[in-house]
Amino acid sequence: MARCLWYTNAVAEDEPDIQRKGVVTILDITDAWKFSTLQALHFLSTYHTESTPFHDVCLHILYNHATIDAVIRRFRRILDNDHRMRIRLHFGLTVETEYSLRTFGLDVSRHLFPPKDGSILTRFDGIEESIQKRQQLDEEWRLSEAPYRDPSSPVARFPNPQDILMGRNKSVLLTWSGNTRYYEVVEQHAHRYGALQCAATDRIEKTMISMELLLLFRTQYNARFLKREENGWARVDDLEVQKKISGALRNSAKSLSSRT
Repeated sequence: MARCLWYTNAVAEDEPDIQRKGVVTILDITDAWKFSTLQALHFLSTYHTESTPFHDVCLHILYNHATIDAVIRRFRRILDNDHRMRIRLHFGLTVETEYSLRTFGLDVSRHLFPPKDGSILTRFDGIEESIQKRQQLDEEWRLSEAPYRDPSSPVARFPNPQDILMGRNKSVLLTWSGNTRYYEVVEQHAHRYGALQCAATDRIEKTMISMELLLLFRTQYNARFLKREENGWARVDDLEVQKKISGALRNSAKSLSSRT
Protein backbone atom coordinates (compact mmCIF):
# COMPACT_ATOMS: atom_id res chain seq x y z
CA MET A 1 0.00 0.00 0.00
CA ALA A 2 2.83 2.36 0.87
CA ARG A 3 4.45 1.68 -2.52
CA CYS A 4 1.13 2.29 -4.30
CA LEU A 5 0.77 5.68 -2.59
CA TRP A 6 4.39 6.50 -3.39
CA TYR A 7 3.90 5.81 -7.09
CA THR A 8 0.65 7.80 -7.10
CA ASN A 9 2.50 10.75 -5.60
CA ALA A 10 5.33 10.38 -8.11
CA VAL A 11 2.97 10.25 -11.11
CA ALA A 12 0.96 13.19 -9.78
CA GLU A 13 4.12 15.29 -9.50
CA ASP A 14 4.76 14.72 -13.22
CA GLU A 15 1.15 15.18 -14.35
CA PRO A 16 -0.41 18.61 -13.65
CA ASP A 17 -3.72 17.29 -14.99
CA ILE A 18 -3.88 14.72 -12.16
CA GLN A 19 -3.12 17.43 -9.60
CA ARG A 20 -5.96 19.53 -10.99
CA LYS A 21 -8.61 16.80 -11.31
CA GLY A 22 -7.64 14.82 -8.23
CA VAL A 23 -7.46 11.13 -7.37
CA VAL A 24 -10.19 8.70 -6.33
CA THR A 25 -8.91 6.05 -3.90
CA ILE A 26 -10.61 2.65 -3.60
CA LEU A 27 -9.70 0.55 -0.55
CA ASP A 28 -10.85 -3.02 -1.11
CA ILE A 29 -10.97 -5.15 2.05
CA THR A 30 -13.72 -7.50 0.96
CA ASP A 31 -11.47 -10.57 1.24
CA ALA A 32 -9.13 -11.60 4.04
CA TRP A 33 -6.22 -12.13 1.63
CA LYS A 34 -6.22 -8.44 0.74
CA PHE A 35 -6.26 -6.63 4.08
CA SER A 36 -6.82 -7.62 7.66
CA THR A 37 -9.20 -5.62 9.81
CA LEU A 38 -6.34 -4.07 11.78
CA GLN A 39 -4.49 -3.11 8.60
CA ALA A 40 -7.59 -1.38 7.25
CA LEU A 41 -8.23 0.56 10.44
CA HIS A 42 -4.55 1.53 10.64
CA PHE A 43 -4.68 2.81 7.06
CA LEU A 44 -7.79 4.88 7.81
CA SER A 45 -6.38 6.36 10.99
CA THR A 46 -3.04 7.33 9.40
CA TYR A 47 -4.26 8.49 5.97
CA HIS A 48 -2.94 12.06 5.60
CA THR A 49 -4.22 13.90 2.56
CA GLU A 50 -2.28 17.08 3.37
CA SER A 51 1.07 15.49 2.49
CA THR A 52 0.11 14.40 -1.04
CA PRO A 53 0.82 16.51 -4.15
CA PHE A 54 -2.68 15.84 -5.47
CA HIS A 55 -6.23 16.48 -4.41
CA ASP A 56 -8.09 13.50 -2.94
CA VAL A 57 -11.51 13.58 -4.55
CA CYS A 58 -12.99 10.72 -2.56
CA LEU A 59 -12.10 7.56 -0.64
CA HIS A 60 -14.28 4.50 -1.34
CA ILE A 61 -14.06 1.64 1.16
CA LEU A 62 -15.28 -1.81 0.10
CA TYR A 63 -15.79 -4.37 2.86
CA ASN A 64 -17.95 -7.32 3.90
CA HIS A 65 -17.10 -7.74 7.57
CA ALA A 66 -20.33 -7.14 9.45
CA THR A 67 -18.61 -7.24 12.83
CA ILE A 68 -16.53 -4.14 12.08
CA ASP A 69 -19.22 -2.19 10.24
CA ALA A 70 -19.90 0.08 13.23
CA VAL A 71 -16.18 0.61 13.84
CA ILE A 72 -15.49 1.62 10.23
CA ARG A 73 -18.44 3.98 10.26
CA ARG A 74 -17.10 5.55 13.43
CA PHE A 75 -13.71 6.02 11.77
CA ARG A 76 -15.46 7.63 8.83
CA ARG A 77 -16.98 10.28 11.09
CA ILE A 78 -13.58 10.97 12.66
CA LEU A 79 -11.83 11.19 9.30
CA ASP A 80 -14.55 13.40 7.83
CA ASN A 81 -13.92 15.91 10.59
CA ASP A 82 -10.15 15.59 10.51
CA HIS A 83 -9.34 15.34 6.81
CA ARG A 84 -12.37 17.07 5.26
CA MET A 85 -12.51 14.40 2.57
CA ARG A 86 -15.55 12.60 1.22
CA ILE A 87 -15.61 8.98 2.31
CA ARG A 88 -18.07 6.46 0.87
CA LEU A 89 -18.70 3.03 2.40
CA HIS A 90 -19.75 0.05 0.28
CA PHE A 91 -20.80 -2.95 2.33
CA GLY A 92 -21.59 -6.35 0.86
CA LEU A 93 -20.44 -9.02 -1.53
CA THR A 94 -18.35 -8.36 -4.63
CA VAL A 95 -21.39 -7.92 -6.89
CA GLU A 96 -23.05 -5.56 -4.43
CA THR A 97 -19.98 -3.36 -3.97
CA GLU A 98 -19.38 -3.35 -7.73
CA TYR A 99 -22.93 -2.15 -8.34
CA SER A 100 -22.62 0.43 -5.56
CA LEU A 101 -19.48 1.85 -7.14
CA ARG A 102 -21.25 2.15 -10.48
CA THR A 103 -23.79 4.49 -8.88
CA PHE A 104 -20.86 6.88 -8.40
CA GLY A 105 -19.79 6.47 -12.02
CA LEU A 106 -16.94 4.06 -11.18
CA ASP A 107 -17.01 0.99 -13.41
CA VAL A 108 -14.07 -0.95 -11.99
CA SER A 109 -15.25 -4.49 -12.60
CA ARG A 110 -12.53 -5.11 -15.24
CA HIS A 111 -9.75 -3.74 -13.06
CA LEU A 112 -10.52 -4.29 -9.41
CA PHE A 113 -12.28 -7.66 -9.30
CA PRO A 114 -10.89 -10.96 -10.64
CA PRO A 115 -12.62 -12.15 -13.84
CA LYS A 116 -14.79 -15.24 -13.47
CA ASP A 117 -12.78 -17.10 -16.13
CA GLY A 118 -9.62 -16.89 -14.00
CA SER A 119 -7.66 -14.82 -16.51
CA ILE A 120 -5.11 -12.22 -15.45
CA LEU A 121 -6.52 -8.94 -14.18
CA THR A 122 -6.68 -6.07 -16.64
CA ARG A 123 -4.83 -3.10 -15.18
CA PHE A 124 -5.93 0.50 -15.32
CA ASP A 125 -5.03 2.09 -18.63
CA GLY A 126 -1.70 3.90 -18.41
CA ILE A 127 -0.90 2.95 -14.81
CA GLU A 128 1.50 0.13 -15.70
CA GLU A 129 3.27 2.34 -18.21
CA SER A 130 3.56 5.17 -15.65
CA ILE A 131 5.00 2.80 -13.05
CA GLN A 132 7.59 1.47 -15.51
CA LYS A 133 8.54 5.01 -16.46
CA ARG A 134 8.90 5.96 -12.80
CA GLN A 135 11.00 2.86 -12.10
CA GLN A 136 13.28 3.72 -15.01
CA LEU A 137 13.72 7.29 -13.72
CA ASP A 138 14.43 5.94 -10.23
CA GLU A 139 17.11 3.60 -11.60
CA GLU A 140 18.72 6.40 -13.61
CA TRP A 141 18.75 8.61 -10.53
CA ARG A 142 20.21 5.78 -8.41
CA LEU A 143 23.05 5.22 -10.90
CA SER A 144 23.86 8.93 -11.12
CA GLU A 145 23.78 9.22 -7.32
CA ALA A 146 25.89 6.10 -6.61
CA PRO A 147 29.32 7.81 -6.81
CA TYR A 148 28.22 10.45 -4.30
CA ARG A 149 26.80 7.78 -1.95
CA ASP A 150 30.17 6.03 -1.78
CA PRO A 151 31.63 6.54 1.73
CA SER A 152 34.99 7.41 0.11
CA SER A 153 33.50 10.28 -1.87
CA PRO A 154 34.58 13.73 -0.56
CA VAL A 155 31.28 15.30 -1.69
CA ALA A 156 27.64 14.26 -1.52
CA ARG A 157 24.41 15.50 -3.01
CA PHE A 158 22.53 14.02 -0.09
CA PRO A 159 23.98 12.51 3.12
CA ASN A 160 23.83 8.78 3.74
CA PRO A 161 21.92 7.71 6.87
CA GLN A 162 25.20 6.76 8.58
CA ASP A 163 26.91 10.08 7.78
CA ILE A 164 27.48 12.59 10.60
CA LEU A 165 26.29 16.12 9.86
CA MET A 166 28.01 19.20 11.21
CA GLY A 167 26.41 22.63 11.51
CA ARG A 168 24.11 24.72 13.65
CA ASN A 169 20.71 23.29 12.74
CA LYS A 170 20.03 21.48 16.03
CA SER A 171 16.69 20.03 14.90
CA VAL A 172 18.52 18.11 12.15
CA LEU A 173 21.71 17.30 14.04
CA LEU A 174 19.89 15.73 16.99
CA THR A 175 17.56 13.55 14.89
CA TRP A 176 19.75 12.39 11.99
CA SER A 177 20.50 8.67 12.40
CA GLY A 178 24.27 9.10 11.91
CA ASN A 179 24.38 11.87 14.51
CA THR A 180 22.36 9.81 16.97
CA ARG A 181 24.90 6.99 16.72
CA TYR A 182 27.73 9.54 16.99
CA TYR A 183 26.47 10.83 20.35
CA GLU A 184 25.91 7.29 21.62
CA VAL A 185 29.50 6.26 20.78
CA VAL A 186 30.94 9.44 22.29
CA GLU A 187 29.04 8.81 25.51
CA GLN A 188 30.36 5.25 25.64
CA HIS A 189 33.97 6.53 25.59
CA ALA A 190 33.46 9.67 27.68
CA HIS A 191 34.56 7.97 30.91
CA ARG A 192 37.99 7.26 29.38
CA TYR A 193 38.39 10.87 28.37
CA GLY A 194 37.21 12.06 31.78
CA ALA A 195 39.69 9.83 33.59
CA LEU A 196 42.56 11.38 31.63
CA GLN A 197 41.33 14.85 32.48
CA CYS A 198 41.22 14.03 36.20
CA ALA A 199 44.74 12.61 36.06
CA ALA A 200 46.00 15.72 34.22
CA THR A 201 47.47 13.42 31.60
CA ASP A 202 49.37 14.72 28.63
CA ARG A 203 47.10 16.20 25.96
CA ILE A 204 48.29 13.77 23.30
CA GLU A 205 46.59 10.83 25.04
CA LYS A 206 43.22 12.58 24.89
CA THR A 207 43.86 13.41 21.25
CA MET A 208 44.52 9.74 20.58
CA ILE A 209 41.04 8.86 21.90
CA SER A 210 39.36 11.33 19.56
CA MET A 211 41.43 10.04 16.61
CA GLU A 212 40.49 6.50 17.60
CA LEU A 213 36.81 7.41 17.40
CA LEU A 214 37.33 9.15 14.07
CA LEU A 215 38.81 5.94 12.66
CA LEU A 216 36.00 3.91 14.22
CA PHE A 217 33.29 5.97 12.51
CA ARG A 218 35.10 5.83 9.19
CA THR A 219 35.88 2.09 9.12
CA GLN A 220 33.17 0.38 11.15
CA TYR A 221 30.23 2.62 10.32
CA ASN A 222 31.33 3.91 6.87
CA ALA A 223 30.42 7.39 8.08
CA ARG A 224 31.57 10.70 6.68
CA PHE A 225 31.60 13.98 8.59
CA LEU A 226 29.78 16.39 6.28
CA LYS A 227 28.94 20.07 6.30
CA ARG A 228 26.36 21.87 4.16
CA GLU A 229 27.54 23.82 1.16
CA GLU A 230 25.72 25.73 -1.53
CA ASN A 231 25.42 22.82 -3.97
CA GLY A 232 25.37 19.87 -1.58
CA TRP A 233 27.56 18.47 1.17
CA ALA A 234 31.35 18.28 1.55
CA ARG A 235 33.58 16.17 3.79
CA VAL A 236 35.07 18.02 6.75
CA ASP A 237 38.84 18.09 7.27
CA ASP A 238 40.14 15.45 9.74
CA LEU A 239 41.70 18.06 12.03
CA GLU A 240 38.37 19.88 12.38
CA VAL A 241 36.58 16.58 12.99
CA GLN A 242 39.11 15.58 15.65
CA LYS A 243 38.50 18.87 17.47
CA LYS A 244 34.74 18.32 17.27
CA ILE A 245 35.03 14.82 18.74
CA SER A 246 37.31 16.10 21.51
CA GLY A 247 34.79 18.77 22.38
CA ALA A 248 31.96 16.25 22.44
CA LEU A 249 34.00 13.91 24.67
CA ARG A 250 34.83 16.79 27.01
CA ASN A 251 31.19 17.83 27.34
CA SER A 252 30.00 14.26 27.78
CA ALA A 253 32.66 13.60 30.45
CA LYS A 254 31.63 16.75 32.31
CA SER A 255 27.99 15.62 32.14
CA LEU A 256 28.95 12.21 33.58
CA SER A 257 30.89 13.76 36.46
CA SER A 258 27.98 16.04 37.36
CA ARG A 259 25.67 13.02 37.63
CA THR A 260 27.98 11.32 40.10
